[in-house]
Amino acid sequence: MIKLNNVENYFNSTIDLNNDSVLEIWNKFKSFCLVDVENEDDREILFETGVEKIEGIKYFYVNFVRQFTIYDGDEYDGMEQLICAFHFEHTKEFRFLKKSEWSMDYEDLETYFKEVEKTKAFQKMIDKNPVKRTLMQEEI
Repeated sequence: MIKLNNVENYFNSTIDLNNDSVLEIWNKFKSFCLVDVENEDDREILFETGVEKIEGIKYFYVNFVRQFTIYDGDEYDGMEQLICAFHFEHTKEFRFLKKSEWSMDYEDLETYFKEVEKTKAFQKMIDKNPVKRTLMQEEI
């Protein structure tokens, strides 16, 4: 079981963020989503894509997110997310590919992962090389 304050370090130790392909990181992220984290009530996984501007430049982004709802006993005590983000050059093929898929909308994680992998957004970005890669854990 991983302690919540060690989630980013744990996942980072399983990947080479700068050199692994997006598909390799996705596959390692799926394995990471099966690892227990202290005080985690439910597995809350998000696959999110869209377009954002950074310093005036448009990018297509893809986020692999694991969200942690924190409880102190039965009391809600906050949320944190581990976000593995990729930014790609914005091209015509990425237009209209905004997507937000939560694992809680599916019966189980296996079904969720299969459905994410069928999306146009996933298929379009999986063999591309991102211009920026980021891994962070933050409170929300």
